[in-house]
Amino acid sequence: MGTGIPQTMLFRLLDSMGLPSETTLHDIRWGSEYEGTFYWDFEISGSVPFEHIKGGIAAAQGHRQPSMYFPLGGSSIAGQCKAGKFVWARAHYEGEQVIMHVGTGSAFELPQPEFMRRLEATTREWPLMNCVLDGVSKNDLMAGHQSNHITVAYVPEEQLDNVVTAFVAQALTQNMKVFLAK
Repeated sequence: MGTGIPQTMLFRLLDSMGLPSETTLHDIRWGSEYEGTFYWDFEISGSVPFEHIKGGIAAAQGHRQPSMYFPLGGSSIAGQCKAGKFVWARAHYEGEQVIMHVGTGSAFELPQPEFMRRLEATTREWPLMNCVLDGVSKNDLMAGHQSNHITVAYVPEEQLDNVVTAFVAQALTQNMKVFLAK
């Protein structure tokens, strides 16, 4: 499941607040250190809002989907995700209970050689976000969930706390169990 519930909830919340409401699903692929900081590498199979790509639609690149994943073809959108603050969320079921994990993070535009090193180590036809998550360790992020999917929505930094508070309240009113990383 991973992102269906949080993606829909975040879109509606951001839209109601008059904020950019583009959300996307990413796979938590892997990560590594660069100059003393651990950066996660989030990637998804070519479906990303142009607003999440550095340079927007003009910088997006189209590629044939890798046949290993998509034997019948199709196009993907690739590129480096832009820098900025974001809210992230993941959801899964435990029995009939929806468990929601929510947090914040920052996406970074790493220098081109480092970005390319990471891109070449994964599926280069897909968009790549290099990011740092607030308040959650690598082990806790991966051990506390049943999916590698994560929803991301860029949020203006001055609105980030308001969005997180409203999002958590929205989940709690829907009787979801919420874990907040901040």
